[in-house]
Amino acid sequence: METIGKRLEYVRKQRGYTYGSLAELVGISGDAIRIGIKKDKIKEYYINVFAEKLQVNRQWLIFGNGDMLGSSPVEMSSVKNYLGQHEVSSEKAAEHTYTTLAGYKELAEARLTIIDLLTAENERLKEELDEIRM
Repeated sequence: METIGKRLEYVRKQRGYTYGSLAELVGISGDAIRIGIKKDKIKEYYINVFAEKLQVNRQWLIFGNGDMLGSSPVEMSSVKNYLGQHEVSSEKAAEHTYTTLAGYKELAEARLTIIDLLTAENERLKEELDEIRM
């Protein structure tokens, strides 16, 4: 699946949600979800909400990386919930926490790359503007 919209549509169907029931889950209209999926334009805030509410890997939902259910960056409450539902060793708990932190690190690195690209483009545009003014 190549786009966020296609991945979200896949999860919606797999989990048996209608647009209306998914809308109730995340707090927006069914039409907004349908249009967002079709046009593949989903705000980052709602991507986070979908990932959390549908319990899917955020990196998979955004980029198609990894498993749909595995290795997603999650909130600490989710880690505590995971540990409360599973009898796990401290090694397994550490692995789960490490995976969570690794996901956050990957996201931060991606954002820094975008900032670097935008900064470079901004500098290029300033130089062009200076040349025009001369």
